[in-house]
Amino acid sequence: MKYFALMLLFICEFSEACRHRRPPDVENEYKKADYVFIAKVLSNEKSKSGSITVGTGPQQISVEDVEVIKGETPPTTFTLLGCGIGSGVGEVSLFYLEKHNGKWNAQAVLISIYPEMVTKAKSMATNK
Repeated sequence: MKYFALMLLFICEFSEACRHRRPPDVENEYKKADYVFIAKVLSNEKSKSGSITVGTGPQQISVEDVEVIKGETPPTTFTLLGCGIGSGVGEVSLFYLEKHNGKWNAQAVLISIYPEMVTKAKSMATNK
């Protein structure tokens, strides 16, 4: 039981650190992304509905209700790299999506934690 409690504590601390890591740099991510958009997460292989993403590494996700900031209509199913801040099912996030080695890879930023990043991305789109 003691080891289970320690393991649970480690998982909680790790996921908390993952959730509060520095967000991606807006300007850098915007410049290299093929698409920048806001969307609601429809499914995530590593997240259940109503939960903050726990776990790291590539996550296959699907999104809906897409609001495009940069690019045309982005793919709605792609791989999310890293922690995936904002990739929990039902979360509305800002996504930076780029083609890398023939696959779509993304970074996600939870809007409720970093609303200023949406403002900055939208201003970059209007100041092309």
